[in-house]
Amino acid sequence: YIASVSGEFKNFPGTPANEVCTQTVIPPGVKVGSCMQVTCYPDSIQPGDTFLSTVRFCLQRPRPWHLVFALLDQRTKEYFGGNGTGIVSTRSQCAEHTFSYKFNAKPINGVIDAMWKWYVTANHGDGVNFVEDKFPNMLAEAGIPQQPSYSKPLSGNCPSTGGTRVWNQPPTGEQNAIEYVDLPGCFQSGKPWSINVDTHLETAAKADLHCNLKIGTGPDAYLGRDDIFKAETNIYGIGGNPKTASWDNLPANYWSRHTVNYSAAQTGTVTTGSKVYLSCFMVPPGSQYNPAVPNGWNLYEREFFIGIKFCGSGESPTTPVPPPNNPVPPPPTLPTGSADPTCAKGIKNGDACCAAACGACGGAGCDARPGGAASCCTSGVMNSGKSCETSA
Repeated sequence: YIASVSGEFKNFPGTPANEVCTQTVIPPGVKVGSCMQVTCYPDSIQPGDTFLSTVRFCLQRPRPWHLVFALLDQRTKEYFGGNGTGIVSTRSQCAEHTFSYKFNAKPINGVIDAMWKWYVTANHGDGVNFVEDKFPNMLAEAGIPQQPSYSKPLSGNCPSTGGTRVWNQPPTGEQNAIEYVDLPGCFQSGKPWSINVDTHLETAAKADLHCNLKIGTGPDAYLGRDDIFKAETNIYGIGGNPKTASWDNLPANYWSRHTVNYSAAQTGTVTTGSKVYLSCFMVPPGSQYNPAVPNGWNLYEREFFIGIKFCGSGESPTTPVPPPNNPVPPPPTLPTGSADPTCAKGIKNGDACCAAACGACGGAGCDARPGGAASCCTSGVMNSGKSCETSA
């Protein structure tokens, strides 16, 4: 399964008809390289009818996934219910599944106006300890072009496909990837927090890995355009990885593992109960935010983890095992200037002195300005521990 530069999709030549995925309009926000197609749903249905619906999808690469069917009210977005299936200890790139569900949409003023939604999210973790990530962090998504008739009994019901069918497409040599493994269990404000992140880089020799803690503010609670940056950990100069000719026989060092650490001071900027999530992305070495490109970065890959759970009573974050024989390169050496005790060469905001190139110090989108969070966000500057008495 191939994703073109324009975002359109092409199936590999010779793909069997029952493995072809076609999606004319790609929903916003889904992962590049994905497709989802609803291949069957009823012609008519009424409350109380048990019906079948079949959906087929392909992702950019094989991975653990969770597939969901959800039924909501189109106007109020009230959730009526749904069903789900997934894989956690194996991987597949494509799948087809038939859902069985009892139609329970409620009429408003005598009219049923239902939203039929199917989507795929990631299963993060190691297959034993895992988290089903949640909406709106979708790998793929689809709806239906026209609702069934709700004035007639069930007709045109779909045939059963006998469970879930999975398959892979050949590797394309462009499958960069990020996965969250060795999950820390829970998150506690003011306590150190660490997570192991696997990266696979095959479209470049080197990359910088940026991992940001952010607070969701969008209409779907997460992944909004005005989400609030809280803390950043960067790993510079990570190396590329070998490509594979077969998903069944990955070469050694196909994945590189990195431990991403946040200090107590960094997690202390997150209020307990807030919509905290993790955003990790790979970019060319030395990259800075550029408003002229989509998302502000020339992304090699980006992966969200919005299923972070706050620690309950008696719980505390666990520390993942450090990756063996995978030393983290030091950050690039940045030029330092003379002391600037009054922040005359920068932009002052309270006790923080941001770099002049930022244009502003702190505020929404500070992590996306030239210099990143470490230079442009008040929390990043304060967490650096540098003093204007000794450095600029």
